[in-house]
Amino acid sequence: MAASKNLGVAGAAVITRRDAIIGALALAAGALVATKPETAAAANGSAVSVGMIHAGTAPTVFWCTTTGNLGPTYSQAMIAGPNPSGKHRGLDGEVYALAGNAAVGVQGSASALGQYGVVANHSVAGGTALQVNGKAVFSRSGTGTIPKGSSYKTVTGLAGIGNGAFVLATLQGNPGTGVYLKFARRVDAGTIRVYLNKAAPNAVTFAWFILG
Repeated sequence: MAASKNLGVAGAAVITRRDAIIGALALAAGALVATKPETAAAANGSAVSVGMIHAGTAPTVFWCTTTGNLGPTYSQAMIAGPNPSGKHRGLDGEVYALAGNAAVGVQGSASALGQYGVVANHSVAGGTALQVNGKAVFSRSGTGTIPKGSSYKTVTGLAGIGNGAFVLATLQGNPGTGVYLKFARRVDAGTIRVYLNKAAPNAVTFAWFILG
């Protein structure tokens, strides 16, 4: 009985070592496979992985919400692929009423000269690179008033106006008989000036817009 017990213990020890060796080899092989780059794209329903190309027949949607869950408090969404209207879009950023007035659907930023916050390109000559549906607001635009008896108005407090900038201006009222807008120009990097052909008998408002 003693010999039988010893044989049984020895056999168990041998099996345990063999299992340990096989397990170690399997673990090493698994680690090696894990370090190899993925070659297959994720399919519908698969997780999104960094550095991978993902393909599917339905849009991929990321939500940003106040609670972390979908519901009436959701604020923003980023959608890649067809939107609900069926139009294909590479990237569709959306915000909803509950997100508040400061919410932004898509934002591009740059932090140094020579960089661009957002670039819109069209590869076909005559193609539309940027389409805006609704109002457009520009920080380098505004209105001013040429006072009665004056022939020009200077707009200050601007910045970064280049030497080759285009300064556009239009009158928003009647300055008086025989008086008209003569031209608008850059004075320096922070100033523009709008001129009439002569002193106006009436104060007149003008709108201005700077390109460049």
